[in-house]
Amino acid sequence: ASVGTSFQSASTSQGCGPESTAMQPSQWPRRRWAQLVRQSPGRVPEFQVLSRMPAGLQDSNAQVLVAMPLARLTEASPQGATGLSLIFYSGNGSINESEEDAIPARSQLRYDIQFDCPSHLFRWRLVLEAWTSLSIPQLRPIVSLGGSSVGRLPSGWEDLPHQLTREVLEQRLGSLWSDVRQNL
Repeated sequence: ASVGTSFQSASTSQGCGPESTAMQPSQWPRRRWAQLVRQSPGRVPEFQVLSRMPAGLQDSNAQVLVAMPLARLTEASPQGATGLSLIFYSGNGSINESEEDAIPARSQLRYDIQFDCPSHLFRWRLVLEAWTSLSIPQLRPIVSLGGSSVGRLPSGWEDLPHQLTREVLEQRLGSLWSDVRQNL
């Protein structure tokens, strides 16, 4: 069995349009375990939400609350460094790519997942791209080291004010970089 897992919160909302209501903190769901599962090479992979983190692969106490085949996944988009929004077609039958644009919002089910760590989002993105035909954009972090060009924003990775060298790190971060460097 191939399993990609990480511990996070999963919230759902019917419909994806502006008419969807925001949840208040008292309505936020409990922490759940969400996972991507393929039981065997010939079977369709699934997105599952479990009642709690399973103790192992065969933990029967972790009840499956939701199981959606990844064939119904119509959209996956990152929400910052630790969030992922999954939109599934919730109607009967399956869909093909030519029908995707005609799916009404009421036939969609959205899951918003918050990961504990950015590397979990990266792992999920790789698994989803391998198991589906979706291309999920990778968000690039915004980095600036400052210096003489503080007044202008860099237009991308290529236009950073300095090359990231050991000398620049020592100048910018001082003793903090010295502490980190010893642990590398």
